[in-house]
Amino acid sequence: YCRDVYALPGRIDDPRSQGCNKLIRAKIAESIDDLEIFVKNLGLGVYTRRKLSLLSEELERFYAGKIKGDDLILIQAAAAIIKKQRGIALESIANNCGCSWTDAARITGLLEKDGFIERDMFQNCSMKFRF
Repeated sequence: YCRDVYALPGRIDDPRSQGCNKLIRAKIAESIDDLEIFVKNLGLGVYTRRKLSLLSEELERFYAGKIKGDDLILIQAAAAIIKKQRGIALESIANNCGCSWTDAARITGLLEKDGFIERDMFQNCSMKFRF
């Protein structure tokens, strides 16, 4: 059809990314690795990135007046660990935060309820938003 083809590269170990990665490798599709260039190539004008908030600031803002002290520190620590390691297990979160498994489950449950993280069927945690 004589049209430009773009593909978003994915993780090499993710079966859902194999199609896009294969198109890029075969030079059938151009990799989308810079949003500003991609928007410009599509002729959609100029894209300006919004400033991403820091995770700890966003958590403080969201939980202001609701949670204080040690729980807020634990929430921030758990969220930072989950941000660093996608698909992390509750046991690892508890070990890294220096808290009990029960506290890690309670905190991650709160983060999941409030839309910051998501859990897979094995109860491994990943960030829902990009900070």
